[in-house]
Amino acid sequence: MTADDLRLMEPLLAVAATALLVLLVDFFQVGRSKNFAFGLCLLGLTYALVRNIGLWNSDAAPLCGGLLKLDRLGTGFNAVFLVAGLFAVMLSWTYMKRTGTILAEYYLLLLTAVMGMMVMAQADDLFILFIGIELLSIPLYVLAAFLRHRKQSVEAGMKYFLLGAFSSCILVYGIALLYGAAGSTGITEVVAAAKSGADPFLIKAGLGLFIVALGFKVAAVPFHMWAPDVYEGSPTPITAFMATAVKAAGFAALIRVFTGLSGLFGDGTVTHCLALIAVATMIVGNLGALPQTNIKRMLAFSSIAHAGYIMVGVAALSVNPGFQAAEAVIFYLAAYTFTNLGAFAVVIFLIGKKKEYNEIDDYKGLALRNPILALSMAIFMFTLTGIPPTAGFFGKFFLFKAAVDADLIWLAVAGVLLSVVSVYYYVRVVAYMYLKPSNEDAPGMEQCPWLAAVSLVSVAAVFFLGIFPQFVLNVLDSII
Repeated sequence: MTADDLRLMEPLLAVAATALLVLLVDFFQVGRSKNFAFGLCLLGLTYALVRNIGLWNSDAAPLCGGLLKLDRLGTGFNAVFLVAGLFAVMLSWTYMKRTGTILAEYYLLLLTAVMGMMVMAQADDLFILFIGIELLSIPLYVLAAFLRHRKQSVEAGMKYFLLGAFSSCILVYGIALLYGAAGSTGITEVVAAAKSGADPFLIKAGLGLFIVALGFKVAAVPFHMWAPDVYEGSPTPITAFMATAVKAAGFAALIRVFTGLSGLFGDGTVTHCLALIAVATMIVGNLGALPQTNIKRMLAFSSIAHAGYIMVGVAALSVNPGFQAAEAVIFYLAAYTFTNLGAFAVVIFLIGKKKEYNEIDDYKGLALRNPILALSMAIFMFTLTGIPPTAGFFGKFFLFKAAVDADLIWLAVAGVLLSVVSVYYYVRVVAYMYLKPSNEDAPGMEQCPWLAAVSLVSVAAVFFLGIFPQFVLNVLDSII
């Protein structure tokens, strides 16, 4: 590792240093350590984000002897992770204060998870990718069960841990097969070996296990079973973090691999596999969300459905690595991240000190009790539906256009039809807020500047991405 490597790894090292400072602050009880840890997180993540943006125009370069890679793809994904981490910290302050569980180690675990995502986005070696996944996953197992006095939270952590452990084993087995075919764990070397005629059976088997392991991370069918229960039982800020940043990290890893392997297999085996997973995920996610009465479970199934939409882009990417694939996926992930984090900010607004108001019935009459909050939630629901001029509309448009350009017309048609199904459960929330009278025990809402900031920034981002999509795509065009 050279001095130049350290300079180019500054965003990642800044997050690591912030995590260590949070640990020391809590250990030595510096001032009001919990408040101090919160401030450190905000400062550390903001600094890392600024330095990450500063690396945007840096020349692509291998780091740490080729184990990591500095390029615009990694830098772009790191920006998404750092923004999601910042928002998750801001959401957590109010949530933990209201539930009486403010602990500095919570922020330490959250920062460690962000580090794992950044390693995943920049990994150019399959074992480094595995280390990044574990660095992300292990803290999340603990965070999912952080409210240990609640049975649902402990159950969420246990389910996530058990299934996550199985997915890690599958990933290692897949890496072993790819190593057997290529003689190296470097992603560049694996791609080169596959193109030079290495054993296609081992390559396909390794990629299949790779898809299974990352399918768990992004909650794609049939690896989605954990998502509804874990999302419902976890602390709400962690649910928001898992539904956005963790999903983006999984797709970052998929893009890393399939950008190089696009069009490699003429028989379309990998493409058909990804397309079937996409369709199954869209069906299960949308139909599963229809009967839900709990907002967190509804958003969990919604998250599964959106993983299916994004998988449409990955399937197109496995055919053609051009403009209409990878960039469509990244655009959609950015739009989805802002939208979901904003929606969960509204959910946390309704959480009281003694009760979490997570039922959709609790949103009755919200437009009269808090018009701005109801309007924000309505915008997020319309964005998730894909109604213009929000970012969700252009996100889905670019994904489905990429599928059409890759001759996956049937997949694009399936995505459009299943998007229509989603209108029911998203618009139902809006109808409850504007057309239903309030319940007698409707939750009171304490004002919180951190929640308001997340909500307002998310609304602004949703409209910016929806009104100026071409500007964003021009930036993305320089990434791939």
